[in-house]
Amino acid sequence: METGKQHTIEIWFVTHNEKYYIMSEHGINAHWVRNINRNLRISFNINNSNYDGEGRIIDSTKESQLAAQISEIMNAKYHWDQGLSWNSDH
Repeated sequence: METGKQHTIEIWFVTHNEKYYIMSEHGINAHWVRNINRNLRISFNINNSNYDGEGRIIDSTKESQLAAQISEIMNAKYHWDQGLSWNSDH
């Protein structure tokens, strides 16, 4: 159920070109992905530092090179790269 209320999740992330990227294991069905599709405004915390910005879903058909780069970085860090990519402009 989507309430519009802020909530906290723990999720793996990588950085690339001074942006943060995460992947949704559950694709477009993940609650946070549906939230971003409704409202691009996001806030997140990494190592006790708070960030506000806008998030967006990466269209792998239109941004195939970026999607491949993020998958490669995610795989190198976590040995996992399957999912829908998302990035943050903070």
